[in-house]
Amino acid sequence: MLEGNEISALEDFTTATELLKDITSSLSVEQYTTASAVLPLYMKIKNNLQNKDEDSSLLQSIKSEILESLNKYESHPMPSNLQLSTLCDPRFRLNFIESPEEVKKLAVAKMRTIYTTQKTSNPDNFENIKTRTKEQNKKGLAKFFDVFGSNNNSENTRNPSQEAEKELNEYLSMPRVSFEHDPLDWWKIHYESFPSLKVLARKYLCIQGSSVASERVFSSGGSVITRQRASLLPKHAEMQIFLGSFLFRPVSVKLSFKLKVGIEWLMTPDNVKSPDAYEDESALPLSPPDVPGEGKEFGVFVTMAATPHNFVVQPLTSAPELNKLMSQMHQFYSVEENLIEMHPSLMKKNGFYAALHSDNVWYRIRFVYFITSDPYMAAVYYVDFGDFNHVPLNKIQKLYNQFRNMPCQAIKASLSGVKPIETDWNPEHCVQFIKMVTEKTFFSLVQKKKLIEELDFSFIELELTLIDTSTPDKDVYIHELLIEKSMARPITK
Repeated sequence: MLEGNEISALEDFTTATELLKDITSSLSVEQYTTASAVLPLYMKIKNNLQNKDEDSSLLQSIKSEILESLNKYESHPMPSNLQLSTLCDPRFRLNFIESPEEVKKLAVAKMRTIYTTQKTSNPDNFENIKTRTKEQNKKGLAKFFDVFGSNNNSENTRNPSQEAEKELNEYLSMPRVSFEHDPLDWWKIHYESFPSLKVLARKYLCIQGSSVASERVFSSGGSVITRQRASLLPKHAEMQIFLGSFLFRPVSVKLSFKLKVGIEWLMTPDNVKSPDAYEDESALPLSPPDVPGEGKEFGVFVTMAATPHNFVVQPLTSAPELNKLMSQMHQFYSVEENLIEMHPSLMKKNGFYAALHSDNVWYRIRFVYFITSDPYMAAVYYVDFGDFNHVPLNKIQKLYNQFRNMPCQAIKASLSGVKPIETDWNPEHCVQFIKMVTEKTFFSLVQKKKLIEELDFSFIELELTLIDTSTPDKDVYIHELLIEKSMARPITK
């Protein structure tokens, strides 16, 4: 039994390290930009570890020890890649950089090199980009008249350093972006306005804020390259590891990384009920989603893919409802009082539960079986995203009534009108198909629809014609594109 002073010591330790735990979890995901947040979060940690008058002597000592450990990193120059990553993030820019002028000079130098290289290698295209960007930024009569003399000799003779500095200043003067905004979405809209800076953004915003992602690759590589498969060619091992990263990773739902410096990371509602207030129906199945009949139109979002005959879609119209459901699950299961200790005896095969993934998001799952028993590791199927994974038992909770009203959103699908070039699908063609369709929306036509009923659950299988309507001038039929690229053969009736 813990004594009073020991409980107090644990509480002090938790108070000092709770923010570190939350930040570590948020920087360990792969689905969004993280390196650009390292410096802002570092400043947040230092501010949070400042001693307060009401802190106990032990808490002050813990904070001081952590700060002393962090201060050793300040004796070395701050890595330029972190500074440039923060600069290229429109949420932060120069706000959390200690030497902004030095970082500006570094960015201008790199942009000058990019500007010179682009202009030398493809001068006509580069000038067209600049001209198009200027025309897009003009308003009113400026679209038709060169009122301000933008084509005068002084601008035409501006050197690369001046061009780079002008472009950077325009970027820094743009309106502030919310911390909840995805920086990659911002760059999709504004990339043409910053022809040199976008190259830096593309380079530095893809950096991971921690080594967890690379460690996951090594871990998955260990399950692919085994003693029984020691003769596997490097290129085939690389393909299988790449495919595995899609098969065993739920699609990111952008709600776990809400960076608000100075605000609590996990927002929980005041009226969250105890689990005892909800009727336990963990053994009841979830229904399959409503899908249009054969020959009908169907808007879909592809969550994952393995081959043209094996991919998963979600109904596009249900996306807002699913996001709302997952947000409610996140709020409910983030409250410690709502969690129960799960035991293997509570787990029923093909029963539906909630599971916490490594991206710190709660998902609805179907339990398949236990892989190991020491500790208990469960093989599960994500019923809204369509992939399999293994989850520790201590990350699984009962799924209560309030989270069961929405049908399962994952629908197994195959592409209509094509078959493999050989007996089976070529791995390289599968990789190209995955890049072509994963995490994209499509207009589709339902060619075949089949309801599969198992003992404890049922699901739908579809055969679809996928049509990419994102380009304004032409609709792209995916099966025709595969045939055109010699990745598939047409099915002749």
